[in-house]
Amino acid sequence: MVQPRLFGLGILLCVGGCAGLSQQQCLKRDWYHNGMADALDGRSTNQLDDYEKQCLKHGIKPDRQRYREGYADGRRDYCTAGNGYRLGLHDMPPRTEWCSNDDFTPFRESFESGQKKYQQIRRQQAQEAQRRHIEQRIRTIEIELMNKDLSDGRKQALESERRRLETQQIIDRVLPEGGVRFTW
Repeated sequence: MVQPRLFGLGILLCVGGCAGLSQQQCLKRDWYHNGMADALDGRSTNQLDDYEKQCLKHGIKPDRQRYREGYADGRRDYCTAGNGYRLGLHDMPPRTEWCSNDDFTPFRESFESGQKKYQQIRRQQAQEAQRRHIEQRIRTIEIELMNKDLSDGRKQALESERRRLETQQIIDRVLPEGGVRFTW
């Protein structure tokens, strides 16, 4: 069974390992948990060869046995519903060929649930970015409108744009899921 404390482990290890391992990282690496995280993330055992190449540059040899033990345990827990949800939530591709028929349905359903949550989070992030963009543009327009040398035509265009942006802000508050998006 996937332990909750391992849910982000694969991502953390990748952050530390994908760009190249330092001497400290090679020395302090927990090779068992590294193997488990790689399996839970659906990586192949070839990943160990990459770690070994990186660590040998520092004169350090990974504990291949501990890595393989962790990998075997992670591989056994890969097809759990919890891991399926985690993979979906982090938009990681599933290795469904690793799952037996008994494990596949709960894994797939949980993966799809995680994917839906991931997509919801991405939509919310996009909406927040749009909201910040509109607020910034309104502030920029207001600053530009303070310019006393502004032509009447430019002033009218800026005021019109500000009204459109303020209307969009109201619509976004009323329909927070982005039901209407104007392209001005």
